[in-house]
Amino acid sequence: MIDVYFGTNRNPLPVRDPRDFGHQLNNRGSFLRFGKAQVSDELDSVEEIAVAPERLRPSRRSQLLGSNTIFAEIRESMRAGVDTVLFIHGFNYSFHEALIDAALLKRTYESAETPYTFFVFSWPSDGSLMPYIAYANDRADARTSGAALGRGLLKLGEFVRRVSNELGPRVRSDLGRDAEAARLRKEFCAGRLHLMAHSMGAYALRHAVQGMRRQIGDDLPRLFDEILLIAADEDADAFEHDHKMALLPRLGRRVTVYHNREDIPLAISDLTKGNPDRLGADGPAHPHLLPAKVSVVDCTEVVSGFQEHRYHKDEGVVIEDIQAVLHNERSEQIKYRTYFPEQNSYFKTLKLNSLD
Repeated sequence: MIDVYFGTNRNPLPVRDPRDFGHQLNNRGSFLRFGKAQVSDELDSVEEIAVAPERLRPSRRSQLLGSNTIFAEIRESMRAGVDTVLFIHGFNYSFHEALIDAALLKRTYESAETPYTFFVFSWPSDGSLMPYIAYANDRADARTSGAALGRGLLKLGEFVRRVSNELGPRVRSDLGRDAEAARLRKEFCAGRLHLMAHSMGAYALRHAVQGMRRQIGDDLPRLFDEILLIAADEDADAFEHDHKMALLPRLGRRVTVYHNREDIPLAISDLTKGNPDRLGADGPAHPHLLPAKVSVVDCTEVVSGFQEHRYHKDEGVVIEDIQAVLHNERSEQIKYRTYFPEQNSYFKTLKLNSLD
């Protein structure tokens, strides 16, 4: 079995004691439920869904928050040095398909030497390939789900800060240099937290950023080490506007944008849905205006066939590139990248670059 964690704003089934989730928004706005699931080793079925218990009462002391239960469990893995990847799926996913996709990514990216904990945020996607209607519905649900996702990210930030405070000022200060302080600091910081958004998941992430801004203003907390946007169904000028993704880099140490100029689904999104140029197809509209912490990787040369939109799961060269990013390798030293200054972009090739 493959374990994955989840947070979702889908409708619970049944409502009072949920054991599954449907394809619609829950009826409580940005309300989130958290849990853990087991996916079969064959990646063809979800074998078990355990929803974390939740008890909301006026008194904070009597409340039971599912987020705390799940975050605490993930924290134990991070203390052991296991990185956590928060994954936001794209268009056309049922809840079970989202869990299976997270399990697939976990199997794809981890190794015996580098395990990962995968946590999927599953927003209500139709899980249907009906053109136009399903796409429009999913885009509206991704936009609406931004408030829930933003709320979840703030919960995560609050949890991380609370854990940090529990360690005490002696551990966090420069004066805490004795062996015990070093041990506690290592325990707290052993595992890192990353964010990966695919396709329309990047559009949900945009609205999560906006939801966070409405709650706490523009001073967004740094929550992640690596933020990866893959085949993003988002506007090519997204990093140029505060009401889109301009503030996203504040959430992470580095942002990497992967795009494919021959991404057929995004080309269809561009031409038939009335969208402007897509970030995941054409790359940033004005790459020289990007913040220094944003790296752009053009994957067109190494992507082909049915992999044009899901190359993060199928294309070995891209998978190795993402693994290198998650391993904290410097952008200019990752294999099979060639930098073009005039486009402020790396191009993936099948040849070793000059730094190898």
